[in-house]
Amino acid sequence: MHDLSVPLPAGLSRREIRFDLDGRALIVTAAADLEDLLLTDREIEKPPYWAVLWPAGAALAAHLKSQRDLVRKVTLELGCGAGLAGIVARRRGARVLQTDLFPDAVALARWNARRNGVGGIRYLAMDWRQWSLRGQFDRIFAADVLYDRALHAPLQAILEANLAHHGEALLADPGRPLALEFAARLEADGWTVTMETLAADPPLFLYRCRRR
Repeated sequence: MHDLSVPLPAGLSRREIRFDLDGRALIVTAAADLEDLLLTDREIEKPPYWAVLWPAGAALAAHLKSQRDLVRKVTLELGCGAGLAGIVARRRGARVLQTDLFPDAVALARWNARRNGVGGIRYLAMDWRQWSLRGQFDRIFAADVLYDRALHAPLQAILEANLAHHGEALLADPGRPLALEFAARLEADGWTVTMETLAADPPLFLYRCRRR
């Protein structure tokens, strides 16, 4: 599908990612590579990293695909980017709210959901540092969001405010030392955090975070 209305930044090449789910192919559009854009537009202040489907995001989607307990679960995706993980959760029966800092990312996630005939997802553009979302979620999930220590406190505050007491946060990560630091931060504040390896090459990791 090559719809000229796809909400990607001008000059950014795209790629179509195929994701198999229950015998049906989801086709998600994302940025092919940021290298060309960064080389040709050196004045760009905020590279659209949100437009790339990073390996941790694909691995998180694959993990959610295997989950059979998402039916009617109220879920929150942080940093939704191209939207694949939230789309998979919705196809698994979850009630999904996808959020991102960038309105363009939310628009891309919505576009990808529509092209795959997936409805019923809610969308919100919001800054973690000015977070005002209320409500409790059974699952909160995100991929590759632990790369900036300055965002660890806002992220923890979101988990504390919005994760239901019986809920679980799932954070996929490519193996950044800062992810271990965030896990230790949560544990020091009374959370239980376990880490498992996701099926990927090179290895990716999933942090499961629960309140004690």
